[in-house]
Amino acid sequence: MYSLEKKAIDELYIQVLITILFLLPLLGGCTFWNTSCLVLSDGESGRVMARLPFNPQEPITLESINSIYHAPVQETLMFEPPGNLYIVMVESPSQDVFRYYGLEPDPSGKVMLRRKVEKVRLRSSDYSNHHITAGNHTLHLKGLVPDGESILLDVTFHSDCADE
Repeated sequence: MYSLEKKAIDELYIQVLITILFLLPLLGGCTFWNTSCLVLSDGESGRVMARLPFNPQEPITLESINSIYHAPVQETLMFEPPGNLYIVMVESPSQDVFRYYGLEPDPSGKVMLRRKVEKVRLRSSDYSNHHITAGNHTLHLKGLVPDGESILLDVTFHSDCADE
């Protein structure tokens, strides 16, 4: 026969379990225990070239030199569950770059926006001046794929971001 103390502990365990099961979807499901990884893959073969761990509440930045106008550009992306990337800011000192993007900058050379991007596909004739920062990791894109070929960006969740 159960003592009242044992019965109370059992009920407490059940309440805690129910609370965890209720909160799990609100905390991102299984992704709560996994690491958010920015995955860079070869746009032609789909082969994963790199994974960068990052905090989904922090921005991802892509810095490059625009190949047409030879001007620096910084694009800031944010991730929102369940798996969407958004361009939230574009910065450049070049008005031509903004015309190319179809954007109107403020006087500081920035545009704040919220543009959903399904898959980010990068293509450059020269990746020498391209790098991406996610979390505390910066990756130079030169050499990931041959110049002129594309790189795809995506977000996945793993127990860690090490190559599989």
